[in-house]
Amino acid sequence: MFKAFLIALLLLMPVSADAASAWPSPNNQNTQPIACVDASNANEMVGVNCDSNGKLLVNATIGGATTVANGVVDIPNDGATDRTQMPSLAASNCTLQAPTSNADLIYVGGSTVTNSSGTNEGLHMTPGTSIASISVTNLDILYVAADSAGDDVKYLCN
Repeated sequence: MFKAFLIALLLLMPVSADAASAWPSPNNQNTQPIACVDASNANEMVGVNCDSNGKLLVNATIGGATTVANGVVDIPNDGATDRTQMPSLAASNCTLQAPTSNADLIYVGGSTVTNSSGTNEGLHMTPGTSIASISVTNLDILYVAADSAGDDVKYLCN
């Protein structure tokens, strides 16, 4: 069955002394603009075009972080209701890490987060572990608590 299909297909192709001329040359093609929709706004049209050499021409704005900030925050107390607010830093994405030198767990959460002595432990990090890709508008919406006074938390934000 496949052989019969292939033979029929070959019979329908134009016959030429120059086999390459059976297909249109890419050099003789007119560029045609096309439009596509990006993922951010279904009503926004983005024009796409090709130059005379067939190279794609695209107008694009690359978004993302223009700066990266990092630092270390000391957690001075370890009581059940002792928590430390992270510093004010406009950001869109942050990673927090408990340094390997910490003595115990770090707890991450909102303004009511507690350490293991409390009732709202939040997410915890053992020394050397991290919590990545926390979406925020400002780092200061996060609070940290510790089971050992003097432990630290590192941050990296963009």
